[in-house]
Amino acid sequence: MSVRSSYFAKAPLRGVGKMHFLVTPQEAAVGSAPRTLLGSLVKEIDVGLFSLKEVPGLEHTWKREYVLQVLQQDPSLQNVPLVEEVSLASVSQELKVEKKFKLGIDANVPGVPASATIGIDFTKVRKVNMELGEGCRKIYIPEDFLKSGYAHAQKHSNQFDRQLFDDDRMAVSQILIVRKMKVTVESESNFTGDFQAKATDINGLGLGVTYEKKTERKYEIDLDDGKEYLFAIRAVQLDNL
Repeated sequence: MSVRSSYFAKAPLRGVGKMHFLVTPQEAAVGSAPRTLLGSLVKEIDVGLFSLKEVPGLEHTWKREYVLQVLQQDPSLQNVPLVEEVSLASVSQELKVEKKFKLGIDANVPGVPASATIGIDFTKVRKVNMELGEGCRKIYIPEDFLKSGYAHAQKHSNQFDRQLFDDDRMAVSQILIVRKMKVTVESESNFTGDFQAKATDINGLGLGVTYEKKTERKYEIDLDDGKEYLFAIRAVQLDNL
């Protein structure tokens, strides 16, 4: 899956701000590659008309958590906790599907892990609602820390890798970790019998993902498998802060 089709929405989340939401959440145990995207450098991908929109890549381009390592070199940030967490349990949000992300007619159901997803025609998706449950939280680096640390790095640029100053790189400043979550997908047309059959099959596998038909055009998917997933990220161009 390309980066352009990795996200289905860029939207503000109450108490969080604008984030890019992944079509397929990535399992994000502590220390895993998805979890350590926070404070790391990723590619900036241009999308949309005249490439005026930028989205963050989902792969490390340099050492994991390199931006956090840079911030630790700022004298004003030494012995300061650089990462904060805020619980988002009970937050509900409607997400608008962004057409510029080039999602096709057989994309994954949004918010569902790869092990339990079903192909869906995103051109027919009307809206996606999510309800975050226990264990969901945003983990972030305060923006003023990024500003201070980057300013210090610019003054001592010979001490840091050139990727830090590359305007084709972005620093991941915030991630959304989900554990229990409900996602409701509403389509402009009826879900097919094939979709319904696959949903029934998945329900019988005991994967911790349950599909429930609400109407002919609406399904609710309940994620509760005990694992933690990366579901959304926010990234910034350090030189534009």
